[in-house]
Amino acid sequence: MHARRLGDLVAERLGRLDARRRHRRTKHADPGIPQGIVSALNAGIARAQESPEVKTRLAELGAEPAGVSPEACAEFVRSEIAKWAPVVKASGATAD
Repeated sequence: MHARRLGDLVAERLGRLDARRRHRRTKHADPGIPQGIVSALNAGIARAQESPEVKTRLAELGAEPAGVSPEACAEFVRSEIAKWAPVVKASGATAD
């Protein structure tokens, strides 16, 4: 019942909203980490995702490797917060 109420709220308050389920694994680190370290970690993860073993395992899990830059990842997170913050606020949900 709660999920239906939330869906009604979204439709009523926000109209059409892209609420498709997405699985995006992101890596996060403290803001003070030097850019060189962030770049090296991102490059290492991208290389690992290209290995046959990782590709096979991801396929077994129904996932696809998708490398994105740290900047693109940050933009995605900002856009998701902007999109969903009004829904959470309107719902009255709180973190316990």
